[in-house]
Formats: sequence, structure tokens, C-alpha cells
Amino acid sequence: MLERLPSPFGLVRSGVAPDHPETKTVINQFTKIASSSRLFFFAYGAESDNHLGIEGEGLPGVFSAREFVWWYNGHPDCANLPIDLQSTDTAIVLGQGNVAIDVARILLRPFQELNATDIADHALESLKLSKIRKELSDEQKIALAKWFLLKSPPGEIQYVAKDLQGVLLNDNIYLAAAQAAFPVYNKEQMLSVIVCEDEEIDANHFIDLRTAQVATIDHIKQVCTGVRPAANSELPSAYVEEYRAAIDTEVVRYIEEAFPRGHCSVFATNGKDSDENGGFELTVVISSAKLSPKNFCNGRWRSIWKVQLHGDLQTVDLQAHYFEEGNVQLDTAYDCKDSSIFQGPARDIN
Repeated sequence: MLERLPSPFGLVRSGVAPDHPETKTVINQFTKIASSSRLFFFAYGAESDNHLGIEGEGLPGVFSAREFVWWYNGHPDCANLPIDLQSTDTAIVLGQGNVAIDVARILLRPFQELNATDIADHALESLKLSKIRKELSDEQKIALAKWFLLKSPPGEIQYVAKDLQGVLLNDNIYLAAAQAAFPVYNKEQMLSVIVCEDEEIDANHFIDLRTAQVATIDHIKQVCTGVRPAANSELPSAYVEEYRAAIDTEVVRYIEEAFPRGHCSVFATNGKDSDENGGFELTVVISSAKLSPKNFCNGRWRSIWKVQLHGDLQTVDLQAHYFEEGNVQLDTAYDCKDSSIFQGPARDIN
């Protein structure tokens, strides 16, 4: 094995936070594969910083996340980085990804806990004497924690939540932020589709018109804890349901072809109790995710289609997160208008 550094395993050794030993267990698999005499491996990549070109970027005390992470992980290229943690009580971390949280957590984690990790000795000694302890109010901490949770990429909120608990070190503050953020995040991400704003009966109950059932959702655990039959008052009228079911059948057929991993739902948002003399609106929701954290890429497609007689408005949301050797996020939305002529459900004429 040829390795530039004194210790092998690259980013696993120099990039993973020392208080996340469970992530480093992949080293065992690397060792097993590398022991094969039949294979050759060439592992390389960009390991320098992409400078932003903004004023003040090169001032003393300004470091890239890569440099700081390499510093506390003992990478020889950054072992002598002039990190001064004693001249101020405030550190500013610019970023919203996993590494930004790693940096904040390492700066604030108690020395005794870091001492039990494989953090570099020089970093441990500097952090022991650190004065970076400026406290925010509980309200500020809750607001910041909620912001981080809501900005979590698709499928990654549980990872962010775990890191936040390590940063906050206060269960009450974390729970307050989680209770405020998770319901909003789950509805925005359209988890399993029925967890969305238009199918919400109350904070923890969502209706599935296809099965005429109401699901109870634990937002923080992101699981369904029970179901019950929907009450008649929660269901659309027979007239509206006839249209809804017909469109739902066609949308399901479309999803099977276009979004193999997707889910869909059709429900009445306005005029659900209408009869033949009244108007109503149907909403079609499509959600599809491909979550592959081991390949450093997660993404989710969400679209909402309002079916009306006039003035159709559709919204398409696309969100993706690629985080191998970096942190690139795409979060975009598009509103489009279109109109179609469709025929009502077939009826028997006697």
C-alpha cells in the first residue's frame, strides 16, 4: 500500500469528527478489501479549498472547514495551524452542512468527553484552554436549532438532529426546537405523501382518502403510530369522491411508470362536500426520493397539482444534496400554469 500520509484511510481518518467513532468503522471494510492481492486501488481527489474571493477571507483567524477539521484530526498539513481559542469567547461558523455542525460541536464539547476520543493531542490541549463559551439565550438556541433542522437536506434530518443534541447538550432546548421543526419539515418533504399540509386533520393526524383511514404520526420519530377509520365528516361527498377516485387511479398508473420509488395522493381541498350543483378543487401530490447516504447523495422530487375548472396552478419542488468531498445543495421551486379538458367519470345511462 502506498500512502502519502503517516496513517491510511484518507477522509475517514482526517475528515470524520473524532466523537463519531461509529462512522469510522468502515475502516474495517477498507482493510479487508485492501488485503486482497488481486486488486489495485487508486484513491485520489481534490483536497484543497475553493476560495470564495470575498473581502476578509485571508485575514488572520479565518480558516476553511477543511483546515480546521484537519487540525483537530491531526493531519500533518494542518497540525501547526495558528488556531487561537483564548483571545475571544466567540467563534463564527459559516455553513449549514454536517461539517459546520461538526466544527461547532467540537468547539463546544466538554474537554472530558473529547479526551475519550482519538482527537489530536495538540487540538485537545488547545480546546482544554479554549474560551469559546459565549452563551446564547435559550430562545436563541431554540431558534437556531429549529433553523438547522428545517434546512436539513432530504432524508438527513435525523443526522442533523443527532449532531444538534451533541452541540446543545440540553434535552429541553432540543425538544422544543424539534417539536417546532419536525412537523413543518415532514409536511414540506411530503413523507409518504399523506404527511402534507393539505391532508392534515390536526397536528398529528393525516387522512388517506384512498383507504379512508386517518394516520397518527410521531413527527420526531417520523413513524406512523396508529390508524383509525376516517369519520364521514372527514371524507368528501360521493359526488366529489367519484372524480377524486378516477383521477387517483390514473395518477397511480403514471407514478408506477415515471416514479418507481414515488408515492402519490389525490384529495379534495376546497368544496369537498359539494354536490352536482357546486364546484370543488382537487389536489394531486407526488413525492419521490432517492436516498443514498453511503454514496453521498440524497434527493427528493415533490410536485403539487391543483385540479380546477379554471386557472390551474401547479408547483414543482426539486431538492438534492451531494456531499462527497464537499457540500452542494440544490433547492428550487417552479410554479407553472396549464389547462386541460377532461371528461367526468363514466356513468351508466339507463
